[in-house]
Amino acid sequence: MDYFKFFRKKNIIVKIYIIISLAIMFSGSTFIKSYHRSMLIIYGVLAFCMACTKQGKHTGYFVRKKNLIAPFLLFTIFNIFLISQLSYAYVPSIVNTYTKRFFIMSFMLIFLPSIDVSICIIKLAKYYSIVVAISIIISTAISGKKSGGLVGNFQYAGMMMSIAGILFLIDYFDNVENKVNMLGILLSITGLMLSGKRMFSILYFLAFLIIYLLADRKNKHGKFFGGIILCAVTMAILFNMIPATREVFERVLSKSGDIQNATSGRNVLWEKAIDIFKTNRIHGIGFGAFQSYFADHYIVKGIQAYLTHNIYVGLLAETGIIGFVLFVIFLLKNMVMTLKLKNTIFIHNNEKIKYVYKYALLIQCWFIIYGFTGNGMYDVVEMFIYMQGVAMMLSCYEMKIKV
Repeated sequence: MDYFKFFRKKNIIVKIYIIISLAIMFSGSTFIKSYHRSMLIIYGVLAFCMACTKQGKHTGYFVRKKNLIAPFLLFTIFNIFLISQLSYAYVPSIVNTYTKRFFIMSFMLIFLPSIDVSICIIKLAKYYSIVVAISIIISTAISGKKSGGLVGNFQYAGMMMSIAGILFLIDYFDNVENKVNMLGILLSITGLMLSGKRMFSILYFLAFLIIYLLADRKNKHGKFFGGIILCAVTMAILFNMIPATREVFERVLSKSGDIQNATSGRNVLWEKAIDIFKTNRIHGIGFGAFQSYFADHYIVKGIQAYLTHNIYVGLLAETGIIGFVLFVIFLLKNMVMTLKLKNTIFIHNNEKIKYVYKYALLIQCWFIIYGFTGNGMYDVVEMFIYMQGVAMMLSCYEMKIKV
């Protein structure tokens, strides 16, 4: 199916829904982030219209099955716990901000995009990633320093290029639009290397391995070795010709005995988060409060007060055992549901469902693994991409029922 044509033929509700999805995904640190709350509200209203009105017929689903409501319920219970923190949180205003955001996002788990709408979002994101990658390369070349191009700063450049890699690699192994995929892989690796982001680089290649394992084409082994050669040659050229790309290699291959240097100071944040947890084991100090608490209670040379760079340690410090268990159960439940769905989908051999399934699985893996060194659940963009991935997984369940 031509998903550009699909987009043009759909009504205004679906078009705006898709545009807002892409705008949030690629908003990065640009001016668009100022409108995240408004965009999320509009997104939710449009999702409702697609799932529950005649105008949205065949473009969305409303979750009715008991076995599919679990993600919504678990996330809502976690958010209710955060609301209870308002009475004792170290910074109540921060908790209030997150509870409102999570309340809006929770509806993503009951008003789902159809498979065709999901594919349209993924495909358009894939093509726009080429534009973003080019903007990163050009802006870095012009400024002479790390830049994010159309997504703002270099941190978001690394993040979106690692996700772009997932989009291109899925189609690469499925033998779809190979010339575009080869170009996309080259550009996304270049943009990723220029960002200097170590974990996103590792996630890129983990995604490569997972997609290879999921591939069911007869020539997937040839694709695997071809992809390895393509990535290796690209990185070798970048390493030798563009000094700025060497930072990733140096950080990944660093064998320094200084753990603070090797973790970019994250180990100090983790240690302090554990200290905070030890004195607030049950309910924590309040969601999102670690940065303020750290600034007020600790002075560590060379370490700036910031988020924990590990959502799991952060949850322990800010929400105690209760919040940690609730959110981890939410993550695990989604992943278990996704893995249970695999055999059924591949038996039916519906290419559309398989495509969306692969993306949904990989995005969940990306979010969970990045959580060990990043701040995914605190960031609107990363949390939105994760929740959308879970919503697409639930859409696969809806379609599986009808197949």
